[in-house]
Amino acid sequence: MGFAINIEIFGEIIEDFLVRELDNIEVAGSVTAKKEEDINYIKIDLSSINDWDQNSEELVQKISTYLSALFKAKPLDIYYMIEFKNLVIEVKAENTDNNISKNVVLFRTQDYRIEDEIESNTGIKLWFKRNWKIILNIGTIGLLLLLSILLLNEYPDRKIAFIDGINRINIFAGIMASFVLAFVISKTLSLRQEKLSRTKTIRGLCYKLTCFRKICYHLRQDHNFWHNSASYSYAKSISESITHNDARYPDYDNEVKYAQYKALIITHKYDTAEVMFYLQLFMFAGKEFENDANLAWGDYPPFIIYSNDEIFNLFSFLDTNEFWTCIDHNKTVFSYSHNRFHVDPIEKAASNYKLKGIKKVTFSEDLLLKIAEDVQQSVIPDLYHLTKLNEARLPQIINYLVVMTTLLMFFSVVYPFIANILFNSFIIKNLNGLIILGLIFDVLLRLQSFLNKENSLDRPSDYR
Repeated sequence: MGFAINIEIFGEIIEDFLVRELDNIEVAGSVTAKKEEDINYIKIDLSSINDWDQNSEELVQKISTYLSALFKAKPLDIYYMIEFKNLVIEVKAENTDNNISKNVVLFRTQDYRIEDEIESNTGIKLWFKRNWKIILNIGTIGLLLLLSILLLNEYPDRKIAFIDGINRINIFAGIMASFVLAFVISKTLSLRQEKLSRTKTIRGLCYKLTCFRKICYHLRQDHNFWHNSASYSYAKSISESITHNDARYPDYDNEVKYAQYKALIITHKYDTAEVMFYLQLFMFAGKEFENDANLAWGDYPPFIIYSNDEIFNLFSFLDTNEFWTCIDHNKTVFSYSHNRFHVDPIEKAASNYKLKGIKKVTFSEDLLLKIAEDVQQSVIPDLYHLTKLNEARLPQIINYLVVMTTLLMFFSVVYPFIANILFNSFIIKNLNGLIILGLIFDVLLRLQSFLNKENSLDRPSDYR
């Protein structure tokens, strides 16, 4: 379930972003947000900011990118995605030629009425939509049972033919179950081989990620790199109080967390870009490195195989690479030539990373940016995709066939044996044949949808 939002909160989100982006507390109070009919209007008045000379088009694009990343990390409820899929953003600058109004599309949603969506996903309709095949099968078995009772009462001499038909069904069910069981075993072994074939690539990518994390650890520990700045000291002091994800994508719907975010991040005393950079370094290399000397200081980091959940927790790096934001775009100048205490481990980790195109590894801005870009563009996306495939459970069709095989074997072999011992009723003794017919009918009903699902590819992950 996504969280709720209104147009005023949109205004606060954009205002907080502008304070950080422009690094100017005077921007606070420059955003007006209101809704008129179906128009979501945001006005940004920067006419009083004398030293602001950026392009308004680029600023709106940055806002759009930030909002998209925010709501990707913290999805909205479907109602609010439809309600706020478009924003009209007007920017007023000191230079009137820089004034613009743009329509920003935040969400791509289908054109349907919200009432229809709510109605179709509640109560009896939703239950029936999920269970109609089971209801149909139960109805079919019940109808066959009723017809059998009526026909046998009307024509008692047909019992021998009825028993012969049930026996044929039992034989067919046994043969069918044996073929299905062979297919399930073969498919399971094949899936295991596919997973084993990915392990070498996963192992290599995991090692690269560990090397990058080691670089992050020594960067955040090296006070000379940061010139021991006040922003660096402040970031260290709050790194255990707020995560990078919560700082970059605050939870505006949670009053307590939002208050903490404003108290720790929205301040004009420190360089917000530097604080964000440090928090992201801490996200990659936190307390785990401080508690493991081999991981932090060993020439060759240990092999760690990361889970899909661990990779997912690093996903904010795909949307916001603070290396580029802070090192390349920020005014802060970091130190790359000082004592070797932290520089040597960084260069060793970069050498082990084996980035293509770099023959001689030297601690520099260019080295950090290239490795960070490779992690952002290749390592994390590929690791997420491959670990997701390797940690995936058995396909739905396999689980379904296992259940059906178990039921077919039970009703074709076990049930007749037990029923002949415990019951004298002719119908109860032969009821298994009708149930098996229902199970076969269920397979026929579901087979096409299962095959279509197995044959379809998930975009974009299956095209990697």
